[in-house]
Amino acid sequence: MKKKIKTFLYIAAVMILLPVVVTMLFHQEDFQNKKKTGEALFEGATDKDFSEKEVNEDIEGELVAILAREIAISSNKEAIKAQAVIARTNLVAAKLAGSEPPQGLHTSEMMKLFKEQSFTKCYEYLASCVQETAGEVLVKDKKLIEADYFAVSAGATRNAADAFGKKGAACLQRVESKQDIESEDFLRVEFLEKEKFAKTCMEAYPDADLTADTLMDQIEVKERDESGYVNTMRLGEVTVTGEEFRVAAGLQSACFTIKEVEGQIRIVTKGIGSGVGLSQYGANAMAEEGASYEEILKKYYTGVSIDHYEDYINAAADTDN
Repeated sequence: MKKKIKTFLYIAAVMILLPVVVTMLFHQEDFQNKKKTGEALFEGATDKDFSEKEVNEDIEGELVAILAREIAISSNKEAIKAQAVIARTNLVAAKLAGSEPPQGLHTSEMMKLFKEQSFTKCYEYLASCVQETAGEVLVKDKKLIEADYFAVSAGATRNAADAFGKKGAACLQRVESKQDIESEDFLRVEFLEKEKFAKTCMEAYPDADLTADTLMDQIEVKERDESGYVNTMRLGEVTVTGEEFRVAAGLQSACFTIKEVEGQIRIVTKGIGSGVGLSQYGANAMAEEGASYEEILKKYYTGVSIDHYEDYINAAADTDN
């Protein structure tokens, strides 16, 4: 009797798990095949052996894995669709330029992220966001834009020229994003020992010649932008940008204040990320209020339009010819 029960349970387990395993293998093989097809296509750029349908399938096929890495599955669907257009814009631009494309998650990573019992559901949900924005990219003046994005703003986004010196990035302008203030990740306060903070600064900027004893006399914020982010700051005799310092010091954003409190260094930051482009928290808040993905994108990227990438691939191919 026990043997029969074990046999029955074994057969039942196989019947339950088989569809999941088949789905995993299918998606993984499909994703890898499309990735290889895309690499071959864009190396040649004008390879006539590939049809327009294959080009579309390759680009669209990579986006699910990229979306899984770039945005939370719990986000509103219109926010995910906005991210799909961003990801497609950056993917096409990178491939045409021959630069490093956005990276996606491997199937095993998605399985871990979504949990085994909901992998298929989550995968199909992201795939529907890709399908409902099929082929759409962001352009300005008939050129693909640099579609920067980040997690949470300091209440407003910032100009790319202030953050990165991208003076030509006319679409990456400051816009209000007051919904971000409501994020639980909006504000972060941390305390560091002066010696540890001085060491971090010195490792990043050895020419600054900082010391723990006189640290606060050697650090000065020289300029902030309209959104409150640090444009430039002084570390001893060295001047750096706020974005450079954010990365070097491991801060959440360049909207920060530094103060000595009871012998420790207190750092208060607002927002998460560069502050340039689309705020994912703000985008999700807009979506929850009923905004479409088109409205979200046109708010955060100044003066853009939504187009199909075919013309840009064809234009690149014509240039090569």
